[in-house]
Amino acid sequence: MPTIINKTDTRKTVRDASDDGAKVGTNGSAASRKTAHDASEARSGTVRKDTVASSRAVTRKNAEVAEQSLQKAAVDLHGTTACSVEAITDVVDATHEMSEQADEQLAQMLALRDKAWRIQVP
Repeated sequence: MPTIINKTDTRKTVRDASDDGAKVGTNGSAASRKTAHDASEARSGTVRKDTVASSRAVTRKNAEVAEQSLQKAAVDLHGTTACSVEAITDVVDATHEMSEQADEQLAQMLALRDKAWRIQVP
């Protein structure tokens, strides 16, 4: 069965309830504020702990990623260095070969000069 609510009676009931709270005095409201404050501090501490924990997790993850990047860079650098050493070795070998050929050709020229000199000098 539907109930008809009288607005005036409702307002009076709300006022009476707030008056009862006022009669309890400031101790009651201070106690409720303290409880709310304590709950807020507890949540704040939990939030701080969660923030610190997540910050540490992010830092740890960043350190792992940085370490992996450095290891990859070291491997790449090792490969580059190996290629450079191989290229330098090839250059040194080619230079050595050219130097030997130049020495042989110079020796041949000197031998031809000596031979030509002997022919001219009786």
